[in-house]
Amino acid sequence: MSGIKRSAAAMKVAEIWAKRGPSKAGAESLSRPVAEVDSSTGTDAIPNEEEMSSSMTNTRDQLNDPTVVTDVVYKASSSAGHAFVTAGVGNGLPRASKMEVAPPQIHTYSNKKEVHPSHEVIEIDSESELPENIATLAEVIDITSGSETEISDRDLSETDADPGDTAGSPSPNPTSPFLLLETPTMSNTPGANFDAVSFESLVSSPAIFRTYQFNYCIDLDFFLPHVCKSTEVVFITQHDISDLHAYRLDEGWNVRQLLVTNLGRYGTHHLKVMVNFYNMDGKDSVEIVIMTANLQLLDMAASQSVWRSGLLPKAESRKEASSTFKVDFLNYLRRYGLSEVLELAKNLEGYEFSSIEVEFLGSAPGGYDLTSAETYGYAKLYKLLEKYNLFFPGKCDVVSQVSSIASAVAYRAGSVQTLFQHLLCPLIIKGSDFPLQPGAKSILEDQRSHKYRPSIVYPTAKDVSESSIGYNSGQYLHYNYLTSAPQRAQDALLRTCFARWKSEKANRQQAIGHCKFYFVAQTEEGHTTLPWCLMTSANLSKQAWGAPCVGSKGWWRQTLQVASYEAGVFLPGPIMPVFGANSLTIMEKQMAEKRLGDGYSVVRLPFDLPLEKYAVGDAPWSLLANSGVVDSLGRRYDSKRGLYIE
Repeated sequence: MSGIKRSAAAMKVAEIWAKRGPSKAGAESLSRPVAEVDSSTGTDAIPNEEEMSSSMTNTRDQLNDPTVVTDVVYKASSSAGHAFVTAGVGNGLPRASKMEVAPPQIHTYSNKKEVHPSHEVIEIDSESELPENIATLAEVIDITSGSETEISDRDLSETDADPGDTAGSPSPNPTSPFLLLETPTMSNTPGANFDAVSFESLVSSPAIFRTYQFNYCIDLDFFLPHVCKSTEVVFITQHDISDLHAYRLDEGWNVRQLLVTNLGRYGTHHLKVMVNFYNMDGKDSVEIVIMTANLQLLDMAASQSVWRSGLLPKAESRKEASSTFKVDFLNYLRRYGLSEVLELAKNLEGYEFSSIEVEFLGSAPGGYDLTSAETYGYAKLYKLLEKYNLFFPGKCDVVSQVSSIASAVAYRAGSVQTLFQHLLCPLIIKGSDFPLQPGAKSILEDQRSHKYRPSIVYPTAKDVSESSIGYNSGQYLHYNYLTSAPQRAQDALLRTCFARWKSEKANRQQAIGHCKFYFVAQTEEGHTTLPWCLMTSANLSKQAWGAPCVGSKGWWRQTLQVASYEAGVFLPGPIMPVFGANSLTIMEKQMAEKRLGDGYSVVRLPFDLPLEKYAVGDAPWSLLANSGVVDSLGRRYDSKRGLYIE
């Protein structure tokens, strides 16, 4: 593109992604490099994720200073081994590169699908080599057909069964509706990307003729190489996208942008949603994708979660079976008030949503009531818990895993009211007084009375330093507890809740989560049963979830004010959490059926249960807190100096 020079690092990152994409998107979709940089300044126009209050502005300005040298490491498999690419991301884009080669440490069999390290694998070149005891193997991966087919011993034993004979047939093995996004930086870690979804698979199909991308951070240099040029791309965001004009005029991309302006105070357009329209063999269909990733390179180094609706066909008639997901999602789109988004909602009315078995839980700017039919934020969570009778009586952990913790809901006479402890927890726990009064006394009494424990999964500074990209992970993690009395008072209460980012079961210890989960884990079941689970873009902020409106006694409990756009998927239980795969092993399935019976679901979590609480001396990561611990790339972090090497 005219006026922009490409650095060696930018070209190298583009080369890595090019190796990943052509089989899915075709050569045309990779006609641009993934990242570009103006070498005269070393800056770009993509902001860091703005999820904190205005008090974080100065810190973000320091991190965006072009003199701050920060590095990101990307790993990719190649025939020569695993290439480690180090690229600076002072503002999200590379500035310098460093290459070294290491031998592969994972097994990759055709089409780069990774084999889970706990599975036994046999390489078969012909049918004559099939072992006699094949029916007893836990799993066989066929590498002769050019695609991967995983066959369990149950599948093999059922091959010759009479299709009409259902007596004694085993129940199907449920699959997690929440998937992990493939993380290139973890390609050298066995099991980390097993069953994960590649970013290309979401957007790169040439059958997609139009895609609507609702997001917060959008980097065209990263995103467009994954999309076919024949695809019409509509971005919906609150920020002007740099160079959008040049891509459309100079290079012929069919891209345009819709700006969102109806946000509340400190609100953001923070959701991450795709609406992809397909045409295959003359038939139209649509897929809804709800995820936690921004459309930028940095987010690909984090653990991210994805929900996919699957292809939804055109409805055969207007008398489609009722779908609460469809009603809620289309009402949500209408909240934008933008003519083209209203047209999108009208278009989606003609598609069949009845196959979707989850609930949509969104946030949209405005004032709402707990009793309203259409509502958002924590009021919508309340309505769903009420619908499925899931208010929990206690003896549980109330878990929140987030990448950002914003200011307290209220601060009065030295006492704070936190979103998590004073609002969300009593909302979830049956019999609690909602909302709790500000201060420590109310939350301690409520927790003792109902025997529950609030837990927030948020990484320590040490967790961040040990990630695959070191302190660069801290650029998408926001928690300020140092600069004001209300922040320090909130932190004094939240410190009892914190749990480390621990992901040994899920093989994601070095990919710090940018995903967001909320759920209840039953302590009597050893955290192996979840009554419900929410995957969402919403962090712990009153802008995302809403805050009670202040008014006369009895009125303020029912009404709330939401400032941001968020989107999530709610799954009612019972649920069995799984780690490292999207479904249960045969033994796990038998245990689940014995304990939960039929009708249970599974959810893949990117972090471990039970949780590991902070130890004495552990501190949550903050962009404003210095860290003398050397990170995985040999650097230390100073809030004023940035990253440095001694």
